[in-house]
Amino acid sequence: MGFAFATCERHRALGFLKKMYPSAEVTDTDESAGPLLDQVEKDVIRVGDPDFHGGAIFPSKGSSEEISAAMGEAQTFHDRTMASIIKAREDQS
Repeated sequence: MGFAFATCERHRALGFLKKMYPSAEVTDTDESAGPLLDQVEKDVIRVGDPDFHGGAIFPSKGSSEEISAAMGEAQTFHDRTMASIIKAREDQS
């Protein structure tokens, strides 16, 4: 049996995401983490504490369709955030 330190609290999840992506500006907006945090707040998915899980997102409550859509939001957030980090690094060069 394992334990997961994860949250369905919007504010705490935002803090975890900021820890996962320290080089990015992670905010609770539609352009950043807002859509993902909406799914966290509904407790469809949970964001794991990166100090324990290294940046994991876990399914929580909800149908398989809801969880699949929420994980899609997580992937979209990740892709957008990584693209912004890469662009910022390229702009510095």
